[in-house]
Amino acid sequence: MQDFKDKEFISSLLQEAKFGLWKMEVEKNKGPKIYFDKTALDILGFKNKKATPDEVYADWLNRVADDSRDTTKHAIKKMQEGLYSEAQIYWQHPILGEINLWFVGIKEYEKQGVKVYKGMVRGDPDTKTVSNGFTFFGIAQALCRDFESVYYVNIKTGKYKEYISQGKFKEFRLQNKGSDFFKESIENIPKIVYVADRKRLLDFMSEDNLRPALKALKTLSIRYRLEVNGNPQFYRLTATPSIAGDENHYVFGVQNIEENVKIEKEYSERIRLATEMANTDALTGIKNRLAYEGAEEHLNEEIQAGTISPFSVAVFDVNNLKKTNDKYGHETGDTLICDAARLICTTFTHSPVYRIGGDEFAVILLGADYFDREKIFSKFKKAVTRNRKDGNVVVAGGYADFIFASDKCVADAFSRADEKMYENKKKLKKK
Repeated sequence: MQDFKDKEFISSLLQEAKFGLWKMEVEKNKGPKIYFDKTALDILGFKNKKATPDEVYADWLNRVADDSRDTTKHAIKKMQEGLYSEAQIYWQHPILGEINLWFVGIKEYEKQGVKVYKGMVRGDPDTKTVSNGFTFFGIAQALCRDFESVYYVNIKTGKYKEYISQGKFKEFRLQNKGSDFFKESIENIPKIVYVADRKRLLDFMSEDNLRPALKALKTLSIRYRLEVNGNPQFYRLTATPSIAGDENHYVFGVQNIEENVKIEKEYSERIRLATEMANTDALTGIKNRLAYEGAEEHLNEEIQAGTISPFSVAVFDVNNLKKTNDKYGHETGDTLICDAARLICTTFTHSPVYRIGGDEFAVILLGADYFDREKIFSKFKKAVTRNRKDGNVVVAGGYADFIFASDKCVADAFSRADEKMYENKKKLKKK
């Protein structure tokens, strides 16, 4: 079959299909000039025959709808880079109002400081924007706006083509089309992916893993890091079917989520700090009643599940706090509470200490502290005796083991420990 050389024949075909032709010339230090053929002028509704090419360009550009300006700029930028460009935009027709226009174009040549671009325009005057101007093309653009690269892949044959390349991902200069998407992706991973994430992404992109996974789950995504200017940055690769019912063609989108991850980390840190503050006693800096209730709930769940390890509950109370407050004021009383917290914490070094009331404290003895509980309590009582002689804080205390055979919850052990604490409190007052 011979090549087509009949320009008139091709022109008539384009005209019949309502495709108009345009040419744009850009000369250094001068404004762009644009020329339209008769079909294009009819589509655009331009009737001013006396308008100069630069005036036509200005008029055309001014009529681009505000929500299509970024799309137009992006399309022009691609042509300036020597790439094929296409865009569907909303445009203000002189008579019909806002309509849809589809432009395609490419840089043809540059000669003596003049760059020449050529392309086609197609528009249906009867297709006006409705429902706030949303079209399928517009929705597709909106969905892909956050992606730095979008590939259209036939997972059966491996053939692929890149339709979007922008942002940092563009700097990697990967192939924009090929015949074996899986193989070429595997080859590129060691070149651009952060070393700690390579194996995981290699497993994900393996043809033997990915193809059946896509057919089973339809949409898949993975988060990983790329080395951008020597620094790891978070990206997400998402694969999803291109058209419902088509099991072979998938769209692969690469999205830079570095800012999202930073926001997630900041949010998690705020949650952690807020939780920590909510579970911390403001006066002493140790865990508060809310934290104790949370620990108690967790232990009760383990008791119900039969997975609980041996533990004891210790209860403490500061002696003579009311007298101290009445005689010396609450500031002195607060100092007494802080001294009591310090004494308990320095004794029970491997177990969480909680302030559960004004002058009440509790400790859940786990691990080493549980097995050494008698020795530790003996050490605690000796410290209290010394404090009593020296005129320092006196703290009454008692502990009780959780009894597997009879106890139903933590509160059972707590009640026995509380009774022992009051017995100790009475003895200390008699001395």
